[in-house]
Amino acid sequence: PDLSTTYCGSAAYASPEVLLGIPYDPKKYDVWSMGVVLYVMVTGCMPFDDSDIAGLPRRQKRGVLYPEGLELSERCKALIAELLQFSPSARPSAGQVARNCWLRAGDSG
Repeated sequence: PDLSTTYCGSAAYASPEVLLGIPYDPKKYDVWSMGVVLYVMVTGCMPFDDSDIAGLPRRQKRGVLYPEGLELSERCKALIAELLQFSPSARPSAGQVARNCWLRAGDSG
């Protein structure tokens, strides 16, 4: 794929490779950002604390935690985990996301 080196947008939605200054696949970057948006939609909060941008990739590598008491289906959590894979090559394509069973089932949680 054609790799990008230009960064634009908010650090809170940026993928690890962008924050680390590594040339990146913009489609895989968008999948990461989708994961952040989905997490915010179902939890009401950001998945990663972006108050220290230099430390953000380290927090991203650890993965997301969910607010205590929040009931989310395992399918929803699995989709978020796929979208927020630290390694871009491990993230699904947009087409694979569209075919995800959680999205297709209309699962609300």
